[in-house]
Amino acid sequence: MNILFHPAAESEFNAAIDYYEDIEKGLGYDFSLEIFSALDRIIAFPKAWLVIEDGIRRSLVRRFPYGILYAEENIKSMLLRLCTFIEILSIGSTEYSDHTPVVFAVNS
Repeated sequence: MNILFHPAAESEFNAAIDYYEDIEKGLGYDFSLEIFSALDRIIAFPKAWLVIEDGIRRSLVRRFPYGILYAEENIKSMLLRLCTFIEILSIGSTEYSDHTPVVFAVNS
């Protein structure tokens, strides 16, 4: 299965890696491993996580305050968005208007 990053998502993902790497050497690498581990879990068990709104599911990332929002299009393709925990909490509020899951495309 391939994970394709939207250019904006790749930029945000790399910025988060750099942020954690600046805090402590190796922490950015650990962050990226946790993100890919969460993606692997989503791919393996797409229906395992909570539906939070209109078919959008949320999988939290271990060790870091991030989650992945995704809408399962079919077994071979999903659209996902990487969000901080604060963004996830604000879904449904008027302060968070763009929660369309369009950050990653997962295709087999």
